[in-house]
Amino acid sequence: MTCMKNGLPHIFQNNTILLHNLRDFRLENFTILNQRHWAINLCYAEKGVIASLNIVCDGKTQNLDGIDLRIGCNHILLQNLQGQAGDDFIALTALNGARSQAQYTVEGKSMDIHHVIIQNVVATSAECTVIALRNHDGIKIHDITIDIHKMVQESGIKNGTVSVVSHHTPCSVMIQECSHDFDTFDLEFLQHDLLDIMRKMIPD
Repeated sequence: MTCMKNGLPHIFQNNTILLHNLRDFRLENFTILNQRHWAINLCYAEKGVIASLNIVCDGKTQNLDGIDLRIGCNHILLQNLQGQAGDDFIALTALNGARSQAQYTVEGKSMDIHHVIIQNVVATSAECTVIALRNHDGIKIHDITIDIHKMVQESGIKNGTVSVVSHHTPCSVMIQECSHDFDTFDLEFLQHDLLDIMRKMIPD
């Protein structure tokens, strides 16, 4: 890893292609072979298509991402993509406050990543995932469609189960109502009703 070492710049400046604050774009029909770090990196890119690309790396160097959609990206179609990444092949990464992203912030534009369609991806990752979604600090990722049919078809597996996993996703239900009535466990009746419903849905 050469990020910020021996006088070399931050990894954010090691992109084969960087698209920043633009709209109505198309990247199609080419190959990226053994990029130094990130193959295609987008910030505040909107209304675009990335299609029919082959991204292949040796997988021996850390952080060899394929396509990164970062803060502010929206209305983008990723289609007919194949290859191998050393890190995530496709990553939707909505992280706020990273030193490397501060210079790319566009004042007045939303940092959310939304309305992204991912179709027909046949890829592997040496260390991470084929498609990753990451966000924090109030930045949202929403209206994302991932069509996994082609992935399953290309795998050659005839019978089995496809698992789509969201790791460590917190969830809470907030009730803004005070009933003033409590059961024998010192729970409001409304809370007790919710617990009863949850126990029926998810038995011990």
